[in-house]
Amino acid sequence: MLNHHQVITQALLLVGLSGAITACGHRMVSVATVYSSNQCSMVEPSVRSIDTPEQLDALRKTLKRKFSETQPLEQPIDLQNQTLILYALGQKSTGGYSINLLKDEAALKGQTLYLPLQLQEPRADTFQTQGITSPCQVYVIPKTEITRIERVQNSGIK
Repeated sequence: MLNHHQVITQALLLVGLSGAITACGHRMVSVATVYSSNQCSMVEPSVRSIDTPEQLDALRKTLKRKFSETQPLEQPIDLQNQTLILYALGQKSTGGYSINLLKDEAALKGQTLYLPLQLQEPRADTFQTQGITSPCQVYVIPKTEITRIERVQNSGIK
């Protein structure tokens, strides 16, 4: 028969081996920004996963190239082991909009990914540049089947 200390040790070991599953059944996955721009050339808001080479090529053709890049997302992307997530705000008529990743991990419950993001809008009482912007970010996570992506502003998950 196991004593209290052995039961706790085994439980912690199981949790560690299971990939950080929370008490609510959410699994935490690492998330990192691989592209960020205020000029993404996207007229409509878009939140989607990028899972295939064809989707990646289409995204690269849409995104604006930064001065130091030969193409957007030029770093190696391994779609066999990684999934990309596009979060685009769409076209805005002024500056002052941004997307901020709040943590380096996101919760996954079933096939729903909960991204910890803060969306910034310009304050009404401030001056902003008068120019068309289209902020977006692209994130990389371990290969995951995702059917839904939701934004959370804090560590709480719906």
